[in-house]
Amino acid sequence: YDTEVFKALESPTLDFGSKFQLLTDYVTKLYQDSLQWPRIDRMFSVMQEQNPGEAMLHELLASYKSATGKNAEAAEQLSYSIDLDPSDPAKWSDLVQLYFNLNDTVKARSTAEKAMPMFPDEGYFPLALASALTMQGESDKALAMLDTLDINRYHNDRVCSAILSTKGDLLWRQGRTADASS
Repeated sequence: YDTEVFKALESPTLDFGSKFQLLTDYVTKLYQDSLQWPRIDRMFSVMQEQNPGEAMLHELLASYKSATGKNAEAAEQLSYSIDLDPSDPAKWSDLVQLYFNLNDTVKARSTAEKAMPMFPDEGYFPLALASALTMQGESDKALAMLDTLDINRYHNDRVCSAILSTKGDLLWRQGRTADASS
């Protein structure tokens, strides 16, 4: 089966979409078996050699690397995918989360800062930025940034609640309990 899959992936006549679906199915079925990882890595290598510049290929590789506990490699691949196609806010939020998982608040912060103006109606990015700023000891800056937000733009009660809760927590930590309660 592996031989046939490799032949299909290396075939110059098979279109990228068909190859991508074949690879996706293969990875989905076998990624949990660590003995298959070298084989899967080889398949990705073959696909990348033949199809450089495919954002969704880098995104799939990022998902695979993340699922196998290789978050640094996942972040690198997701960055490539975003460079090729920056239009999906879910990829940006996944990248921010990967950086947080790697304890890299500098990259989490810079990624959230880049994403905020691109996706102004996504409440995740200001929350992520506030978290990164707070982790970096800049809670005043986090609070100032949250104060500039118009929470009515988010049309999502959970996002609005999270923003208000985060602001309240920051105010509480600063000893501004009256402001935190209002």
